[in-house]
Amino acid sequence: MVNVSRKTLQVAKRAGYFGKKMYMQALKAKEEGKPIAWSMVTYSPADLILKALDVEILYPENYGAFCASRLMAEQYLKHSDAEGFPTSLCGYARNGIGYTKVFSDNNFIIPENAPGGGMAKPIVLVGSGILCDTRYKWFQALRKYLDVPLFILENPQPGVEESFLKGAKKYNIEFMANECRKFIMFMEELLGRKMDLDRLEELASTFEKTLRLAHKIDLVRTAVPSPMLGQDFYSCMLPSFYMASDPEAPAFFEELYKEVKYRADNKIGAIPNEKYRVIFAEIPPWHTMNFFDDLADEFGIAVVMEGYAYHFNTPPNEEDLGNSKDIIERICKWSYQHFTANMNKEARDMGVAPAVPQIYMNWAKDYKIDGAIFHTLLSCRPAGYTMLHAGNLLRERMKIPSVFIEGDMVDLRVFDVKAAKDRIAAFRETMDYYRELRENIKQE
Repeated sequence: MVNVSRKTLQVAKRAGYFGKKMYMQALKAKEEGKPIAWSMVTYSPADLILKALDVEILYPENYGAFCASRLMAEQYLKHSDAEGFPTSLCGYARNGIGYTKVFSDNNFIIPENAPGGGMAKPIVLVGSGILCDTRYKWFQALRKYLDVPLFILENPQPGVEESFLKGAKKYNIEFMANECRKFIMFMEELLGRKMDLDRLEELASTFEKTLRLAHKIDLVRTAVPSPMLGQDFYSCMLPSFYMASDPEAPAFFEELYKEVKYRADNKIGAIPNEKYRVIFAEIPPWHTMNFFDDLADEFGIAVVMEGYAYHFNTPPNEEDLGNSKDIIERICKWSYQHFTANMNKEARDMGVAPAVPQIYMNWAKDYKIDGAIFHTLLSCRPAGYTMLHAGNLLRERMKIPSVFIEGDMVDLRVFDVKAAKDRIAAFRETMDYYRELRENIKQE
């Protein structure tokens, strides 16, 4: 059984191809005896380095979302629970730990019922210091079942004021680049071969093209009525989030851009009854994606923008990129831009700390939103700790309300669809009130 959302864009209906390609490439690599890595999303550096070394990559975070969307995560969650890991642990981690336990017990033969053909055994685990400690502690826990090395790639995330200290950006990017060079040496020793720098340049070029196109699409999505909904974005997220360096990715996003731009230019809305424009943050309920269709059909709610971590936002300055010492430093600038430089300047100008809420304040204006729906994840503190602050700032500074619904991105058992829909149904009156309030303020 699959619980997916409708796609309103023709190009979005083809996005599933990339997920199939990613898992099939790994299974093919397994059959051919080629190396496979399990990696956290590192927002470019490790992904490109591994690809340049001809290592196929699987992402257990993505596999958690995939298992949830197929309503097949519960079996792995139960195994994680039985191993003594708390139910409050990240849903992605619980799914990954449970899968690896089953995989290990089966002598590393992929279980027959594994969604998507399963994740083949890796030769290395690549953790990340971005966002939360689970994204490396989880992989440390996996070594209970997998006798493979672990490398953790760090990414500094200084605070709003700290990022403007003299030399901070230069120092942090140099630190990231040095970490990447250590990672390259580590992988070269593990594989017994050198990395092809020309190949890395080629992959980085494709990666940049893909993300620039994805950003162009985000800009077009400011149109009213919304030409592209969250339902379509979540479907198209995989090729930009996990496969931006894939040679087929730029052409896909070029087609997507043309379709979204045509809709925007001709004022064709993704839904015919758009009444409310909302941001949905952070991680969606992957097990119940048709929830968004219900919001559109029953309430006229269009999700016009999604969680900040999924969007690369403004790409790095071309002059800054051109001044990079080498391709490794250039790659690191993309990652640093996404998590630090891109947020902190405007956050400082707004007097907002931490920086995350300023993104939603910008989007509230640019996307002309009526409200924000915050999905409070019972198993993800990093995705939730800024939500209340962001909601308060939206209401106090912009007269835009928010509503909170509880759930989990992987565990269907803790997501009460009826309760969430009832709360959002009532939220419409709040959005109406604040919409009228904003109009009255304009006229004063």
